[in-house]
Amino acid sequence: MRTAISLIITLFLILAINNIAKSQNEDLVGVFNSEKLTEAPYSSWYNTEYKYIPNEQIIEKIKNLNSDFEIKIVLGTWCSDSQTQVPRFLKILDELDYSSTNFLLIGVDRQKKVDNFNIEKYNIEKVPTFIIFLGKVEIGRIIETPTKTLEEDLFDILSK
Repeated sequence: MRTAISLIITLFLILAINNIAKSQNEDLVGVFNSEKLTEAPYSSWYNTEYKYIPNEQIIEKIKNLNSDFEIKIVLGTWCSDSQTQVPRFLKILDELDYSSTNFLLIGVDRQKKVDNFNIEKYNIEKVPTFIIFLGKVEIGRIIETPTKTLEEDLFDILSK
């Protein structure tokens, strides 16, 4: 009886460890293209949140501002806030006809680290973090969740 219980507990632990390792292996870490988020397993949350409908008036206001800004988006595919906010932000960029060459997606692990990329210089404490640059100068951030809405926060940063 004890042997059977020990065997069941051992099998359960092996399966649990395997599932944890599998989920960590599925995390996108490093620089990647937004198309990667439309693939499984990310597409389940990406496609749902990409249906977000931005405020058209704010989108038009942003279009009238300087469009020479660049964005670095630091996210964790394991993070629920990233799973919500990043697809919505990418939808906003699409609505702005914003070139994908002007933004960079950087996936971090659960310790907010990335191999072969100097993420430390961005002082990331929470994800997602949307860092907006004008030239080489950082002009603002949206950290974790927007203060108002993503598009309103972006407009506020760009109109400073």
